Amino acid sequence: MKLIVVSYPEMLVDEAILINHLFKRGLECFHLRKPDWTRAQVEHIVQQLDSEYLQRVVLHNHFELAKEYQLGGIHFTKKTKPMLKKWLTFQGSKSISCHSLEELDTILAGLDYAFLSPVFPSISKEGYSGNLQLAEIKQFLKSYDQCEVVALGGITEERLIFCKYAGFDGAAVLGRIWEERAASREIFKRFLRIKDTCQRIDHM
Repeated sequence: MKLIVVSYPEMLVDEAILINHLFKRGLECFHLRKPDWTRAQVEHIVQQLDSEYLQRVVLHNHFELAKEYQLGGIHFTKKTKPMLKKWLTFQGSKSISCHSLEELDTILAGLDYAFLSPVFPSISKEGYSGNLQLAEIKQFLKSYDQCEVVALGGITEERLIFCKYAGFDGAAVLGRIWEERAASREIFKRFLRIKDTCQRIDHM
């Protein structure tokens, strides 16, 4: 399964160092999501990332930085969806956030993958559970071929098998990694457990 880590939405101490170490431990795709950050703040953290990893970084805003620093992709949220058509020619990956099967079914062609959330009760957003049912998702994804679909919301290593059962192409984790602003050693342990679980599931 494709594994994506989404950044903590607020500032973390030594965050760029943490991200670089996640890449060193095998992270293939990192979504830099800082909804309230200025362009300068986002650029500052991008500048601190090792150049060899920039192609693994996906931006959620300030897309011009993705071009300037040749980042791996851009991601459209509710806030940036009005810019979608303008940025469909971007050379990297293009992804989008969806919160229902109906929304997923109506996205524009040209996108590489979509987040569908929340699949499980969110860890990072209290009371955010949604109305998605795994059985319904599984039936929908059997014939869905518009783009890859990535599960988001409440993802833990124990729930990855259910994502695989439902037919998701991957999973994105946020709260499980950054929960309670854990120490760096604990963050790396959490990531490696999830990464190892994804790899085991792939061989089932």
